[in-house]
Amino acid sequence: MSALESPAHNNRRRRWRFTLWAFAAALGIMTVILVVNTVQLLAVGRWGKAALALALSADLAVLVVGLLYRRRWASGLALGTILIAATYAIGSALLVGLSHLSLVGMAGRALTLAGAVLALVAWLTLRPQFAPRSPPPTSTWRRLVAGFVGGAAALSLLLQVLLIGELMREGMFPPLVDDRLMAFDRLWRAMDEGYSHFEGSGVDWDDIQRRYRPLIATASDDDAYLDLIREMLAELNDAHTDLWVPSPDVVGIGATIRPVGGQAVITEVIPGSPAAEASLQPGMVITAVDGRLVEDALTVVPGYLADARSPVTREWERYAGLLPGPRDTTIRLSLLDLSDQPVEVVAVRTAWRRPSQTGPIITGKRLAEGWGYIQVPTLSSFEQNDLVAEFDAALDALLDTPGLVLDLRGNGGGNSALGDAMVGRLIAEPIAYGSEQFRTRHVMHGWALQDMPTAQPRGAQYTGNVVVLMDTGVASSGEWFVLALVEARRVITVGRVTAGSTGNPVVLSIAGGGLVRYSTSVFRRPNGETVEGMGIAPDVPVEWTLADVRSGRDPDLERAIAILEGAR
Repeated sequence: MSALESPAHNNRRRRWRFTLWAFAAALGIMTVILVVNTVQLLAVGRWGKAALALALSADLAVLVVGLLYRRRWASGLALGTILIAATYAIGSALLVGLSHLSLVGMAGRALTLAGAVLALVAWLTLRPQFAPRSPPPTSTWRRLVAGFVGGAAALSLLLQVLLIGELMREGMFPPLVDDRLMAFDRLWRAMDEGYSHFEGSGVDWDDIQRRYRPLIATASDDDAYLDLIREMLAELNDAHTDLWVPSPDVVGIGATIRPVGGQAVITEVIPGSPAAEASLQPGMVITAVDGRLVEDALTVVPGYLADARSPVTREWERYAGLLPGPRDTTIRLSLLDLSDQPVEVVAVRTAWRRPSQTGPIITGKRLAEGWGYIQVPTLSSFEQNDLVAEFDAALDALLDTPGLVLDLRGNGGGNSALGDAMVGRLIAEPIAYGSEQFRTRHVMHGWALQDMPTAQPRGAQYTGNVVVLMDTGVASSGEWFVLALVEARRVITVGRVTAGSTGNPVVLSIAGGGLVRYSTSVFRRPNGETVEGMGIAPDVPVEWTLADVRSGRDPDLERAIAILEGAR
């Protein structure tokens, strides 16, 4: 018996053959899933995502054929195009930020990367060295296979080239040339085509181009150029349209200022911040900033620090903008301490960091009165916490409570899919809580012109009464969270009007290392009312007093408990 016919060799060959077919089966299943996903995406008008899914399914099909029929060029071509898609998935995830991706977006990128990993392993380890030999195909069969492989490969390459070209056109990649004027023109054109809130804003976008283009052309350096871009965007009064820079040159001191009874009151001091080091405390009242009375200081807060469309939110942000300024500068505050005695404090605006989050971001507890309480401060998981799992854990521990207080105050939004998943635990029927319209098709929105956000029931339902606490800090996806529950007639809302800031922004890279995000959609409630600039009014308004802040009372929570008590 020759070595090639030995039992050990035959066993090894059978193992390789089994492994090859297992890989091919896995890739085949993934291909079918992607084809089904393509049909589903086409059915709802998600042309961009459908194109990507179709491209990947073609890649995987080519790879399967290449492995089974020993066509190294086919498997290599498929591998290359899959890796292109994987690069897109990684790049877009890093650019957008994992915490801002929807569950569907993360699943799509995970599927893309899984396909790339499987392809890489199959191509490197298997090769067709031990591939099963099939009977010589007929010429017709050979032509069919060759046509399928060639057509699928050509389709995949074409779709991915078009996709990457569209992403470059929309500014998802940095400019090929670091030319400020060229980058400005690209930004102006992109927003001229796709910015969603020109109507009714009173903004003359053409006039803005005429005024700012000569200034951009003569900007002395990148810092001056980025300052002009920031100033230009601030004229839109849109909290979803702004400039991000790698190293912010404007920083705060770690204290939150809110208007309370017409006064600038410190409501929060972050431990370890310059404000904490300067002995600032919640309940202190700021009367002057750098020798200028608060009333006058509010009028000179830079526009980019108070760029909301809602007048209520704009006032809220002006108070919050009293303290930020250039990094490594000092700020002198005149205050009334907790005994209303005048004090002077000097703080330094250093590049400090907020303490990192330890433990769950979303927490729940059982109040002394027996009611449940869950706080959802954000829908952005920058620490990569599983926010939905945290919400589920908190709610599961409170399923037996007769009523629930859901505290969304300060929730500036993030990922609407996370909010929809949380709402799903509180509703019995699907709820389409609004619609958003896009002025133009964007790759990042799947080339759709319209979308209808919908929350679906899931898991064990909480059936008790629910009161939502909200304030002007609730914005964007946080407002969608509130709206889903309001439209489902599931809650009573308590507090203050929300920010009125929606926009589903996209990001565009510009010269100088900056990233501009700008609004692309108009969101409307089912009755046709817009949320942008209006916000959501509470069912039960509550206004805080200085005494509430100083005493540590929470009038919002007290009112919510009273409502639950009355509903027993």
